[in-house]
Amino acid sequence: MSRGFTLVELMIALAVGAILLAGVGGLVQGTHDSSRLQQSHEQIQGGARFALERLGRDLLAAGHLGCASVSRLEQLDVVSSGSTFRTDFATAVTGHEAAGTGPGDTLDRDSAAANWSPTLPAALQGQILAGSDVLVLRRGRGPILPLSREKSRDRIFVEPAAALDDGCSDEICQDRTAVVTDCSRARVFTVTDIQSVNSGAEHALVHDSSGNAPATWGGPDADDGRDHFTDQGARVQRVSTVAWFVGLSNGVPTLQRWVDGDITRIARGVETLQLFYGEDTDGDGAPNRYRPADQVGDFEDVMTVRVDLLLSGGQRLRRPARSPTVELGPGTANRVGVTGAADRLQRQPVGMTFQLRNRGGDS
Repeated sequence: MSRGFTLVELMIALAVGAILLAGVGGLVQGTHDSSRLQQSHEQIQGGARFALERLGRDLLAAGHLGCASVSRLEQLDVVSSGSTFRTDFATAVTGHEAAGTGPGDTLDRDSAAANWSPTLPAALQGQILAGSDVLVLRRGRGPILPLSREKSRDRIFVEPAAALDDGCSDEICQDRTAVVTDCSRARVFTVTDIQSVNSGAEHALVHDSSGNAPATWGGPDADDGRDHFTDQGARVQRVSTVAWFVGLSNGVPTLQRWVDGDITRIARGVETLQLFYGEDTDGDGAPNRYRPADQVGDFEDVMTVRVDLLLSGGQRLRRPARSPTVELGPGTANRVGVTGAADRLQRQPVGMTFQLRNRGGDS
């Protein structure tokens, strides 16, 4: 016959069971914590790769207009009306340095001053997260369309590239900025109208007085031969001013890309963008110092751009809240520290240096 458990035996059994359950619970919780850490790490790594890849595309194309880089043009004129920020296509790359983020500074993300040097253009004001630098570049975008015949005084002719129902000929659209170039000279203008001509065999890109000064230039009867573009090697491409910065999206710091007034959200969890410009001050074609935007002597001498991001994961981890200082930037002399309120988010700095393809040497 079986006997019942004594009180002592029952208590021992319950204690052993409790220990086993605690062990299993700890194992499950540890697995859960490990999973959250892994998900946070993957989010950070994925966001960093995508952000740097997209930003790198713009930097590699900065200063390329149609078929030549700005540095190789014998002549670059801008007749498009508008702010210098949107029309300064002679300047391929520039930037705005956030207050308190210079070499040797420590940025507190939660109390940063909303100031930049030089002052932000009106188009970007109110959109940038304090303490984050701003990168501005100008570049050609989209297909390059050859001229179908010589230019007239107020229009440029190209073969049809797309339907006209949305006012575009491929990416070249009404009220957008474009460049016409023969690879040695270029003129930036506003497309004020797009017309189908010659029974639809051509598109005419019109530039009238509503968006250009002067409105009429070029053509075979031009007084200045520099204004004359023919179908022998000349082509047209859309050109844009592009800005990269960190702004808030639904309360979350997010790397964003501004193009001619349109904003694309690139990567969530990017808490700051820090930029350092590699200047060639001795003319040997290679950078010999890195400086923030407000300390660059001449942006024409910038050969490389160092991009540093601080990313945070979206998963709050089961660990004590902490607020380590993370250093961003090249070398040791140019670094900026970044800190903030203690929390349980995982953070990771990433950085990459990009060579400006349209600077020095052969394009």
